[in-house]
Amino acid sequence: MQVTSPPWLTDTMGWVPASIIREIQYRPDGKRVYVEADFSWEWDTVDYKDTPLSAMNKISRETPGCPELDTASLARSPTRGTPADPVFFITCDPNGRAMNVWFKPTDG
Repeated sequence: MQVTSPPWLTDTMGWVPASIIREIQYRPDGKRVYVEADFSWEWDTVDYKDTPLSAMNKISRETPGCPELDTASLARSPTRGTPADPVFFITCDPNGRAMNVWFKPTDG
């Protein structure tokens, strides 16, 4: 296997067990469909897996210049939202400039 994205990791290659390889899903329009296994779920995001997932797919479909998300960057905001109405963010890289996209689980 060789990493193809992000660009700074393209020189990384090696062997992985076949059991962890899975096919990436795409919509008919060619946009990627993100699934639970794509993300690093932390203690403060794991309880919200279903709703942020739909919001993140919406972000990748509808945010201009943001078709690919940095799936390791998903986080819950420590300063925005409330325990009853949390706010999350994820980073995308439109045109080589990292940008955070903020969302609520109800945005999906």
